[in-house]
Amino acid sequence: MNVRKPIAALGVVLVLVLAVIGLTLAGILPLGLGLETTTETYDWTDRDLIDRGLYVPDWSFSMVGNDTLTMHELRNKVTVLDFMAISCPACETQNGYTKSLYQEFGDTVNILSLTVNMNETLAELEAYASDQSLAWPFGSDINGEASIWCGMGVIPMIVIVDSDGLLRWIHDGVWLFSGPSGMNATVYQIMS
Repeated sequence: MNVRKPIAALGVVLVLVLAVIGLTLAGILPLGLGLETTTETYDWTDRDLIDRGLYVPDWSFSMVGNDTLTMHELRNKVTVLDFMAISCPACETQNGYTKSLYQEFGDTVNILSLTVNMNETLAELEAYASDQSLAWPFGSDINGEASIWCGMGVIPMIVIVDSDGLLRWIHDGVWLFSGPSGMNATVYQIMS
C-alpha cells in the first residue's frame, strides 16, 4: 500500500483550510465563509451592516431547560445575541448593561446569552443566571457555529439580528447600555 498518497491528500486539505482561515482573517473572505467573496476589506464592527444583506443561518442553540431554539423561531423581533462565558470577567460586566437592555425592552426584543465555552454545562449556566438575577434566556452556541460565523475574536461579543433575519450589528468587548453609540440606541435604530 502506498502511504504517500493519503498523506499528500491530507497535506493539500490542510493547506486549503489554512488558506481559507487566512483569507477570512485578512478580510478577503467575509463572515459566513462563502456567502459572498470580495477583494475589499470590510469593517464589520460597530456599524450597521444592512448594506451587506447577510441573512444569518438557522443556527440552533441548546438552551437552559433542555430546549433547542433556532434563529428561525426568533424571527419577527430584533434579536440580541450575547456570546459569553461564565469564566469571563468582562462578560460579567456586560451582564449589567444587558440587564438594563432587558429591563428597557422586555419581551419586545429577543435577548439570549450564549456560552462559547463548550465545557460549560446548561446546569452551570442556569446557576450563573440565577445567582446574578439575569432573567433572559441562557444557552450554548452548539459547536460554536454562530460565533464562528460572526467572526468572534473576543468575548463578550454582541450580535444584533433584525426581525427579518439580517445581520445588523457586531460589537466586540463590553458594550455600554446608554449614550449615542450604546446598545439601547442601536436597538432603537434597528427597530425603526
